[in-house]
Amino acid sequence: MSSNTRLSGILASCRIIILAIVALCAAPCFADEYGTIEPMGAAIFPDLAYKDEQNQPHLLKNDLGKLTIVHFWATWCGPCIDELPEVDKVQKKYASQGLKVISISEDGENRIKTVKDFFARSDITALSAYLDIGTAAFRKTEARGLPTSYFLNSAGLKIAIAEGPIDWKSPVAEKFITSHLK
Repeated sequence: MSSNTRLSGILASCRIIILAIVALCAAPCFADEYGTIEPMGAAIFPDLAYKDEQNQPHLLKNDLGKLTIVHFWATWCGPCIDELPEVDKVQKKYASQGLKVISISEDGENRIKTVKDFFARSDITALSAYLDIGTAAFRKTEARGLPTSYFLNSAGLKIAIAEGPIDWKSPVAEKFITSHLK
């Protein structure tokens, strides 16, 4: 094994460890506490790359809806697994009005079976299973923890963020979503 290969392996392991530490420590991560949707002026959002369950690559700019929610989560994140079924219900409810939820798992780019098994156990049917490629999408957004949701307008500009779990059934969340689907 060459020293470059060994160094690459060590660096990849360090990235995964750092992501796990950030995800566990940075965001409010309590299932009984809700974050809020924090609106902002339209801001540039990076074009993210991720892959689907058939291992096909996707670019965010090709997957935008009238309102797009980029939702980072993982099966090992307690608040994420509590929240994702509600995110699925939001996608079901508003898909016909132009909502597109891109739920990107941080489980690892080769863990599609883990994600699909979770979807099946949790009766998640409206969301597609997407995987981050080497945590690049998560890092590009400078997300500070899991779960994190970015709200994008039809031009792909960031208009709001929610760090930590939110109450997707709340009147505030519903009003925000419906007002951006008009």
